Amino acid sequence: MTEQTDNSLPVIVISSTRLKLIALLCGAALMGLEMAGARIVSPHFGSTIYVWGAIIGIFMGALAIGYWGGGKLADRRPCLETLGFIILLAAVMVFIIPLIANPVCRYLTDIESLGPKWRALLGGTILYALPSICLGMVSPFVVRLAARSVTGLGSVAGSLYAVSTLGSIIGTFLVSFVLTEYMGSKAIIWSIGGMLVLVSALCFGSRLLGKGGAGVAIGAVLFLLTAKSAFAADVKLWFPPTNDPAKIKEAVDSGKLIPSEDGLPADIVLDSVESAYHYIGVVQSFNYLKCDADERDQRSRQMTFNNQTESAIEVVWDPAQKKCVIPEGSVQSGCSYTRLLHLGVVFTKQAPRRALVIGCGGWVGPQAFLDDYKGIIERVDVVDIDPAVFRTAEKWFRYPMNNDIIKSHVEDGRLFVRNSADKWDYVILDAYTTGGQIPHHLITQEFFQTVRLRLDQGGVVVANIISALEGKDSRLYRSVYKTMQSVFGEGKIYAFPKKRTGRNAVNIIIVAAPDSPAISGTGIKRNFLELENILLKQPDLKEPVENVQISTPELEDVPLLTDDFCPTDSMVHD
Repeated sequence: MTEQTDNSLPVIVISSTRLKLIALLCGAALMGLEMAGARIVSPHFGSTIYVWGAIIGIFMGALAIGYWGGGKLADRRPCLETLGFIILLAAVMVFIIPLIANPVCRYLTDIESLGPKWRALLGGTILYALPSICLGMVSPFVVRLAARSVTGLGSVAGSLYAVSTLGSIIGTFLVSFVLTEYMGSKAIIWSIGGMLVLVSALCFGSRLLGKGGAGVAIGAVLFLLTAKSAFAADVKLWFPPTNDPAKIKEAVDSGKLIPSEDGLPADIVLDSVESAYHYIGVVQSFNYLKCDADERDQRSRQMTFNNQTESAIEVVWDPAQKKCVIPEGSVQSGCSYTRLLHLGVVFTKQAPRRALVIGCGGWVGPQAFLDDYKGIIERVDVVDIDPAVFRTAEKWFRYPMNNDIIKSHVEDGRLFVRNSADKWDYVILDAYTTGGQIPHHLITQEFFQTVRLRLDQGGVVVANIISALEGKDSRLYRSVYKTMQSVFGEGKIYAFPKKRTGRNAVNIIIVAAPDSPAISGTGIKRNFLELENILLKQPDLKEPVENVQISTPELEDVPLLTDDFCPTDSMVHD
């Protein structure tokens, strides 16, 4: 029997530089996977606090399991080849993620009984738990391999964990600050898998021609095959919902889709862009889309953010070109809610001269302002944080970017308002992300206070939200109402629902007119009739004017939205 003292461990002679490099690269791979992983699920589940909480919790849980399992295995088989096989296994599972992400997430989305929290948690667990556990095993393994005696174990562990953490920091910043701007999430994840294959080769070292070499070769071949087949099949991390034949049939059967006489496919994807903020899609409908029973059927070109339609314009079929094109003349909106953005004129009783629009989308809102108030409107500032949105709108929606009136600003909306010395008489907030969520910092009391300072005398603020008017799904509407009322004054807030649907979520246009005298529902209708077809040229405004909400809704059970407390993620209609 071999006797071992308390201060000694079986000596395994391995270069400390090699172990530190392994720890560094695996730490970078883990956090790179976490950052890219959150973007992969965001088109399906959103980017709410629930999604980030699920992703962070899953990775932390996987690390805990990996630390425990890695320590146990390192004591039993303290050799670098074992660690190489663990890293190679992680690489194989990382390769598979882009191939299964879309079907897994779509399957979970279709399970109606699952709420947004459970969808994010289950989806993240299926996709990321196993490779993260494997990567979590690396740190205790390299500590065991580097240890020479119990006496110096603390210093060894500390230095290796520091190197691993440094790698995690590098991976976080590299993916979020650099790679996302130049590579899609799919390419980033496959690059992480490729790097892990190389790290496993570093573990096998001189034994690369033996069993370890076979494993590395298998991993490299798998990487090349998955990349080749995936690119050949144009693997995407998201799809428009109507690309699914079953979904199309369901939509046709329910009357939401009316098959066209052309017999053409339902939707085609004209373009898709992964930006630092969204998965942007341009989807063209060859079928007639019946958005609402009272809307005329239309063919549309839609801009989508993470599978959610943000804006749409009308297109027509050109037999000569055998494709749908934008008609000559002004771009016509395919989203009826944008017509309601003009209802602030009911209170000003004059055309806007200087307008601010936060949220570009397909620019259908600003386009109508240019047309309806031509010769009067002097400037429209369009602000969007995502430059890819502007580029997509310019390419596919005939957005002019900059001309004598339109001025485009790539900047966060709140920062733009805070830093600007300009004033506007018409401010529009139309900045949605996935599922009807408004970025938190654009819906708080502090934000509206900043807007109030930049609002010209007699100006109005128009905010578009998606919420119910009544019931449990009305909390967002009532919280925004309460917040705007705290800034612009009681009796100065008016809500125009697109439809009177009570407990169902609809577009609600909330208008704040702080300098105008309080006006009754009858007065609003009278003003509308005076201005109809003169200043208010948009069609189908009569119903929302008839449905205007004058009385203050119940506000006791909803919070005032502030920078410190803004729980709107839990209020969005699911």
